[in-house]
Amino acid sequence: MLLRNRVLEWRTLHRWSVEQLAEKAGVSSWTISHLESEPSYAPQGRVMLCLCGAFHCELEALFWIDWTAPDLDGDAEKPLAEVA
Repeated sequence: MLLRNRVLEWRTLHRWSVEQLAEKAGVSSWTISHLESEPSYAPQGRVMLCLCGAFHCELEALFWIDWTAPDLDGDAEKPLAEVA
């Protein structure tokens, strides 16, 4: 399971640079670049909401859970109490 996103797709659609999106969302450029290039990176809820605010979209339009993706950190095999 992975949290997927459409940040690159939405940023390209708006014709914004990484820096422009970071400024509009109030997050770092590193965060934007990492979201676009690292599929295992799951941002904090605040970051996701800030990005949705910048794009004026619902959370589900920008982020979704890919239940078919392999678990990259091995937490899927652990009981929930061990993951937290």
